[in-house]
Amino acid sequence: MLHDSRLWKRTTGPTPAKLAEILTREIHPLCAGFAIRGYPEYLFLNDSISSHGAQEYGFLKRSTFNLYRQYESITFGWCSTAEAEAIIEECLSGRFDGFNEWGAVDAFQVESPAVHRKHRHRYCSCFVPVYPSQS
Repeated sequence: MLHDSRLWKRTTGPTPAKLAEILTREIHPLCAGFAIRGYPEYLFLNDSISSHGAQEYGFLKRSTFNLYRQYESITFGWCSTAEAEAIIEECLSGRFDGFNEWGAVDAFQVESPAVHRKHRHRYCSCFVPVYPSQS
């Protein structure tokens, strides 16, 4: 992962199709992390440099010693929803599990929404206030 000290908020999506829709049609804060119901050992963590660029996500799998190991990086901002769904399903199939890992993230860096809301993390864009436009 490019951002090895970032803290992520883990949200669980119902299906690969729904996650593909979410990742290709919406822009998420830099602290966004996603899992799919039924696949708790796999994560997609936002590894983007800026929330204004292409949304880049690391694909990780939980391993021993409370670590998630990264096996792939996907720029969902450049994918169609159908392409993203196929990539997510391929990741969840275990195809990448034997690849050389790129890095690791400690499990404590991936927080539940309730825990994440209690903190004000450095560089966490989910705490940036949104002001209504002045008319």
